[in-house]
Amino acid sequence: VQPPPPPLSMAKLAALAAVAALAARGVAGDACYDKQVPVRSLQSSRVPELMDFDEWALKFGKTYESSEHRASKQAAFEGNLALIKAHNKEHDAGRVTFRLGVNHLADLTQAEYADSLSPMKRDAKRLSDVKLFNEAQVAAAKGDNVDWREEGAVTPVKNQQQCGSCWAFSTTGSTEGAFFLATGELRSFSEQQLVDCSAPEGNMGCNGGLMDYGFQYILDNKGIDSEDDYAYTAVTGTCDSTKAANVAGTIDSFTDVQSNSEDQLAAAILTQPISVAIEADQSAFQLYKSGVFNSSCGTQLDHGVLAVGLTDDAYIVKNSWGETWGQDGYIMMARNVGSSGICGIAAQASYPVKAKGPAPPAPSPTPGPTPGPSPPPAQSCGCTSQGESTCGMFGLTCCCQNTTVVTCTQTPLPAGQCCCDSNECGAKVEKPLIGGWVPEFLKNKGVRKAIHN
Repeated sequence: VQPPPPPLSMAKLAALAAVAALAARGVAGDACYDKQVPVRSLQSSRVPELMDFDEWALKFGKTYESSEHRASKQAAFEGNLALIKAHNKEHDAGRVTFRLGVNHLADLTQAEYADSLSPMKRDAKRLSDVKLFNEAQVAAAKGDNVDWREEGAVTPVKNQQQCGSCWAFSTTGSTEGAFFLATGELRSFSEQQLVDCSAPEGNMGCNGGLMDYGFQYILDNKGIDSEDDYAYTAVTGTCDSTKAANVAGTIDSFTDVQSNSEDQLAAAILTQPISVAIEADQSAFQLYKSGVFNSSCGTQLDHGVLAVGLTDDAYIVKNSWGETWGQDGYIMMARNVGSSGICGIAAQASYPVKAKGPAPPAPSPTPGPTPGPSPPPAQSCGCTSQGESTCGMFGLTCCCQNTTVVTCTQTPLPAGQCCCDSNECGAKVEKPLIGGWVPEFLKNKGVRKAIHN
């Protein structure tokens, strides 16, 4: 049994909670869809701003549990689509500085979206010393720009999925940057280790946490494992002590940035990527697509992200909702809007500290259980690559095709063979795609049915 969080955590621990539920649910406990194509496999640059509901549902692999549920989600989608169109007209007229577009969250109402975020108390004592940058450093930040992606200090955009682990992704992001700047080697560290193992420091896995508590865990554990070895599962699990002892990277300490000072935050970002917290519960953030975000959004912090750079007018911020959100997973957030910054970005920033030196050898992967026999490969049964791609969009394994119809099968036969001849396949239960319905544009492309063995 994990010990209870220390008293300090209770004062702040609504903390960046359960934002990842955004990726796959509406209100708490209500799954918005049953099956999804992994969001990380798509990029927002390949997702148009506007799509009709049928095409959008296909692209993001959305299916719904009933016709009523589908109708409710379509209504939410259509409402968001109207908002996107109205907002982007304002952008076209030069009255706003950013654009909106559909993404994997587009079937959530603003209320459903906001319900999956929890307000965060900020009246507790900070866990570390506060760094004050001097006047010269602050002045440099006012006239200098940086993009740590271009310097090689930022790993690819990740996806927290159905888990309130934004704090863990922000923690690893700044740790990855600090480790790179100290050693010259970029390594991707394990969010799952933080989710599973940092309860004694005050974090609550998929139910929320704080970046400072994540840094404290890395110090207490004397390091953190790699993402490849301690892989992400998007659920709170039991701490794997064997993997947790595998050290891929370390930090020496961590530091908080002076609260409510954009000048201090900018000076910090000039030195390395910085963990920041924001309020992210507005539709404009939910549906952000491109440009400099300057919408009114408040300072009730509910989401942990990573500031990876500065431009003259914006912070470059890395999110953890996959590459279909925002500008391939990033958002440009306006600078110089007030003491707390846009959406409270300057209210609670922190970062790990690591002295320069050689990187320790990358640890060997933790031995796993002896694998069983590999399953037989899925068969294509003569499908064209286009037909295989159509089935693959639904995560289906077999594809059968004639000159006019593509049929996708959920599971190969026991021998690993697809069956395309109904006379040989025997009785099967057939269901149309997407909850009992095939969109017209799919029919036009020759898609007929999914066959579930």
